[in-house]
Amino acid sequence: MSPETERRKHPRVPTRQQVEYVVGRKRGIGHLTDISLNGVGFITSGPTLRKGAQARLLFQLGPERIETEMAICFAAKGRLGASFVNLNDQQRAALEKFVSQAL
Repeated sequence: MSPETERRKHPRVPTRQQVEYVVGRKRGIGHLTDISLNGVGFITSGPTLRKGAQARLLFQLGPERIETEMAICFAAKGRLGASFVNLNDQQRAALEKFVSQAL
């Protein structure tokens, strides 16, 4: 996608980290493919999530363990895009540091 058609507010940076997500009583494991200050992209073969679903996301970002709510923005064949719903200040700072170092 060209910069002229890019709709994202924050740049994404590639990453490959394990992620766990929880929806109700179901748990899934996947791998992050990219991350931004607004959200993540990840792949999974776990429980199916649909666009608009809410879930809990858990992953390690350097020394900081991120555990937060997410909203699924994109879902297609095991690929998911999600936006963070409520990061705390410490999590946001860890995310900002990670993204700025990767850019």
